[in-house]
Amino acid sequence: MPDSQNSPTAQIQAIFTDTTSQGWKPETSRGASDEQIWEFTRSQGAPAIPEALREVYRLIGAAPGLWFSGSTFGVIDTGPQLKEEAADLLKDTAIDVREALVLTGHGGYEYQFIPAPLINLEAPPVWMAREADDEDEGDEPVVTETWPSVVEWFRSASNNVLRWRETLAARPGSGEELVRKYFSH
Repeated sequence: MPDSQNSPTAQIQAIFTDTTSQGWKPETSRGASDEQIWEFTRSQGAPAIPEALREVYRLIGAAPGLWFSGSTFGVIDTGPQLKEEAADLLKDTAIDVREALVLTGHGGYEYQFIPAPLINLEAPPVWMAREADDEDEGDEPVVTETWPSVVEWFRSASNNVLRWRETLAARPGSGEELVRKYFSH
């Protein structure tokens, strides 16, 4: 296979296509323009955006639908908010998020991000920072490299989208209607 077919961008596109082939309706999401993506990147003070992440935003960045459901995600009016909240969580740690890209926020206690030193990689690892809970030692947030690349992060999100079919189907009342809205089969 030529390198272009194995590129992180091609892998992101393949995951998106595979999710569609498994019944998810792509029209329930909307991609962002390059201008919107750059505005999001600038609003976070990041010097660049990894190519694989740019492709994710091109596919679902304006209106993600079921992708990252329950989390703040996307390029429309989210950049400064995500950055500020993640910076607040990490303020007493050695993690500097000033030039990092914060991708998602969940409930004000969990954030997924790409650290600044990795921004120039084509498909860098994605890290997670979350508030410490009862099982953790100490009060400092827990920060881990959670996905080895943006590609694996997006693959994980695809699996979550496909699980929504079962979740929606189990809802009494409007469950089947929601399955029909988001899935073709």
